Amino acid sequence: MEAALLSGALKPAADKLVSLIASEFASIIGVTKDLAELQGLFGDITSWVSAIGVEATETGPSPNWLKQLKAVTDDFDDLLYRLEAEKHKADVNSKNHVMANWCCTKPKSALHRTKMAHEIKEIKSRFAKIVKQRSDFNAIASSTPVTHHVQPIHRTRGELSILANTTDVLGRDELKYNIVYKLVETDTQERISIVSIAGLGGSGKTTLAKYICQDSKIKQHFEAVYWVHVSQEFEVEKLLGKLFESVSGEKSELQTLQHKIKTISDKLSKRKFLLVLDDVWNEDKHEWEQFEHHLNNGAPGSNILLTTRDGKVAEVVKSAKIFNLPFLSDDHGWKLFQRSSGWDEEDLDPEFIEVGKEIVKKCAGVPIAIKSLAGNLHGKRDLKEWLSLRDSNLLTNSDIKHRVFESLWLSYFLLSDDLKQCFLLCSIFLKGYCMDKAHLISQWITHGFVSSGNGSRQLEDIGSDYFDSLLKVSFLQDLDENKVTGRVTCKMHDLVHELTRQILKDEITVIPTNSTNDHNQICRYLSVASSTEKVERKLFNKLRALFVMRGSFATDKPIKKGYCVRSVILEDIRRTFVPLFVSNLNILDILESPIPLSKNFQKLSRIVGTCRLFML
Repeated sequence: MEAALLSGALKPAADKLVSLIASEFASIIGVTKDLAELQGLFGDITSWVSAIGVEATETGPSPNWLKQLKAVTDDFDDLLYRLEAEKHKADVNSKNHVMANWCCTKPKSALHRTKMAHEIKEIKSRFAKIVKQRSDFNAIASSTPVTHHVQPIHRTRGELSILANTTDVLGRDELKYNIVYKLVETDTQERISIVSIAGLGGSGKTTLAKYICQDSKIKQHFEAVYWVHVSQEFEVEKLLGKLFESVSGEKSELQTLQHKIKTISDKLSKRKFLLVLDDVWNEDKHEWEQFEHHLNNGAPGSNILLTTRDGKVAEVVKSAKIFNLPFLSDDHGWKLFQRSSGWDEEDLDPEFIEVGKEIVKKCAGVPIAIKSLAGNLHGKRDLKEWLSLRDSNLLTNSDIKHRVFESLWLSYFLLSDDLKQCFLLCSIFLKGYCMDKAHLISQWITHGFVSSGNGSRQLEDIGSDYFDSLLKVSFLQDLDENKVTGRVTCKMHDLVHELTRQILKDEITVIPTNSTNDHNQICRYLSVASSTEKVERKLFNKLRALFVMRGSFATDKPIKKGYCVRSVILEDIRRTFVPLFVSNLNILDILESPIPLSKNFQKLSRIVGTCRLFML
């Protein structure tokens, strides 16, 4: 895993390195030779990572070796980012827009360039120290087995088009009919009836629930259908906030609990509703009864449709009926494979059909695994690529649950290096979060993940291709376009979201889930949700992206520096806390906020002219 993470980090740093070597800045501060040597080391490492491929996740060099290399690569990328910001500031301040003028005439600038030159030399030294013995390096590479080597599938820009927003449902019609019948069979029960769908993560529970909600009998029977994505966050007050947003269409953060409860009661009063609670984990009977109490105002015949990975949850809530979701048959799995890969069986030679069906068997009838791997073969007519995917050692685990997750990990490895980085940035959002396509692409561009190469295309257009590629492998899903505003949004499957955070490991801190008191991780992504606890200032030392949703935000000490922070996303936050930390993020590129910034704050934070501001 560390090797794949490293490969994703190398690309943006290498691109910036090439640009810096050719710039006036490199010659002025006298580091052209150092940068050229760094470029050579980058080339060696990149070749090694490409050579050993996915097998490095199982039998590659020690994690410490790779972690050190990843850390120095990231530090170098941060340094290059700071240099770009300084050059931009120099251009703004210099009348002639000449960098030499800035470097040679200002005492502070002279000290600054000396410091930068020292940092570049130090990073080169750190880099060389890790791989200084070429014989050791070659020994590591040559000793790594490359059996069943899987080559990354490189995507041609413009190759993929946006997927139609259709429901991928195969082999579920009979089950759907039975669930719909159970939901509408009677209007006389005094207690809200609960029908549960239980099944393995990625088996299609959410997709089936959406399919059920679109049924004509459901639309005729229920006056309203509400949807709440629960996930592992089953605190009654937070869940009521989500239900409030579903029934009212309003944000919940600035509302009192009493107001939310009254609104829920009024909206549900004497209405026959269907409430979908998607992805429920909680087994606490007391908490469930507390929440259910607020649903009693509905008319007879109101029901709850619950989806869960754990059958025990369905039992705790006293489901009237539990439907266990079966795996897809081989025939239905093969049809889903064809749909997701873009290939019809009549267009494929017999050997491709044979290999494709063997890949489907390894996916064990789990839709997300089939769609993700099939998406990687979209438009690919090289049998070696199909065989390489089939023969991957990552698809041999006897436990289906682990094999499904490893199929997603394999799909991650098959992404291009640019796409790896774009994908991992999505880890900062909460499960079930609705991501805006345009804002997401702007984030990718800001972080240097979108490369134009030598082409003339706009970065936004290239970023749109990246977005489509992640849709194709089901790493992004639920594409939705508002016909009035043109706003395009998407979501991420919970299993895929879990993959992003597992890959990043120590590089992402989630609050309040993570403890920030007893670890020494290098935090580059910080996600804060519904928390009022103070955040340690050290987490900002090398932070690149920050996401804050609901609640206030404070640090244990004032933030004095924010050299590496590229982007900040604030959603459902309190008006009073924004300037307390954003004003010190002195090279911030993107700020997404629901709060208009005052003129005084704009001057303090240098937002005007240097930062793109999106009002949510």
